[in-house]
Amino acid sequence: MKKINVVLYVLLSLNYLVFSDYIIEDFTTSPDPWGSAKWDIETSLNGLSASNPYLLVDAIGLAPKRGVILRTNDSSWTGNYISRGITGIAFDVRNMSEQDSLRLRVAIGDTQNPMSGTWFVSSNFANIQPSSNWSSVFLPINENDLSKASSAMSNGSPGPQNFNQVMSNVFALRIISQGASGNAICEDYIGDTLIDNIQLIPEPNTVGLTVLAGLILIMIKNQKSVLT
Repeated sequence: MKKINVVLYVLLSLNYLVFSDYIIEDFTTSPDPWGSAKWDIETSLNGLSASNPYLLVDAIGLAPKRGVILRTNDSSWTGNYISRGITGIAFDVRNMSEQDSLRLRVAIGDTQNPMSGTWFVSSNFANIQPSSNWSSVFLPINENDLSKASSAMSNGSPGPQNFNQVMSNVFALRIISQGASGNAICEDYIGDTLIDNIQLIPEPNTVGLTVLAGLILIMIKNQKSVLT
């Protein structure tokens, strides 16, 4: 076997092992694991394209549908973010509310919800205006862009873990609308929010591995074309 073929085989094998952890949720079949029994899949002209399913978050500002919050503790979306090279979360969103802006943040924690344990939440939010069209949002997940959240319990204190400890053992992942910093729970919101194509994003050098493997494959094909 030629050396270039060996290199290609190794790169593609590494690429498979790395990317096998990364998933995307486009809601073609089920709202799980993001539905939390409150939100529904819809297919209508409001989607990214005709008949394209999305997750409808029909928040009404009152319990139990209080504000915009998507959460999961599914093992495909949690675990050791450091070893998986996770750097952020991306998704498409549309704000159908006529009065409330979406102020989107990502939150990670080592417990089921921010009433206990240690949580980190985006220091800054992505602002989506009312009655807007679809937008693509990227929320970084790193120590510079996340800050420790206060406990959701009255008079509670932030958890004891540091950022790397939580990143290496994420139990729950949340996407929330919240204007206040250091807060991993959602704020009141009235209206519908549409969500599609949620994806955890790997570090750039992982993506570069795929590009390099593809370039080598093209080189091999071109070399064969010249020889024939």
